[in-house]
Amino acid sequence: MSRIECPACFSVNKEHKYTINGYKINTCNNCLSLYVENVPPQSELLAQYKKNDYYTLSIDAEQRINTENARRSGILKEFVNAGKVLDIGCAKGSFLDVMKEYNFNTFGIEMSLQNVEICNAKGHNVYLGDLNSYYNSNAKQQFDIIACLDVIEHIPEPNEFLNKIKSLLSINGMLVLSTPNFSGIVSRLLGKKDPFLIPPEHINFLSKKGLTKLVTTSGFNIIQTKTFGYLTEDGLERTVTKYLPHLLHPFSGMIKPLLDYSVRSLNFFKSGLEMEFYLRKI
Repeated sequence: MSRIECPACFSVNKEHKYTINGYKINTCNNCLSLYVENVPPQSELLAQYKKNDYYTLSIDAEQRINTENARRSGILKEFVNAGKVLDIGCAKGSFLDVMKEYNFNTFGIEMSLQNVEICNAKGHNVYLGDLNSYYNSNAKQQFDIIACLDVIEHIPEPNEFLNKIKSLLSINGMLVLSTPNFSGIVSRLLGKKDPFLIPPEHINFLSKKGLTKLVTTSGFNIIQTKTFGYLTEDGLERTVTKYLPHLLHPFSGMIKPLLDYSVRSLNFFKSGLEMEFYLRKI
């Protein structure tokens, strides 16, 4: 599949930026998002998420995810305090676990059979497959909250994907959508070395302008935006080793805390590692 238009703002005004792993990555000159032009077949894209080791995370990475889910669930409860929740790409159910504690009815969509079994054992109702197959058999379902966390960057046709989500959302429901922030300071500094720039796992690398255009064109009102993300202890170690190896000795004791503080402080200016939109359908 060759994509001529930007998947975020649909502009054809583009230029070649990088080639990574044989994939041609373009920059949209209109919204400054990046995207893979030569997208592999859907069967190849989906096969990635069925690998047994795809969801293997370090302990501190899982703790970071749990912290973020606790934060976003608190925000969502300000808008919706009861009902049904659907998490698209729910993995092992961290977000659903929090929402279940708040007495929401919890549903998910997940590609990994192992993760589906884990989630269902915890009392969630999780479907094995992707959004397309779920939608074809559950199009009349309605949810009060839908979460789409770090998923949109994997989707070949995000506008079509969001239209399906919109039809599953109740009238006053809320969609929370997160993705790596390619208009952030860190992304611009790292360029081709950005750790989220990993085709074919990720094929959309969205700017805030691009994501804004995408969600509004898909029929959503933006209620709130923020950025989030910080480096775990393992992440700090990997970052210094990879990007600042000459500073490991004797300055690593100063560099790591400074780097951690700098990355966290970017969220105050909404220029952090990942961006998060809270949306209602028009």
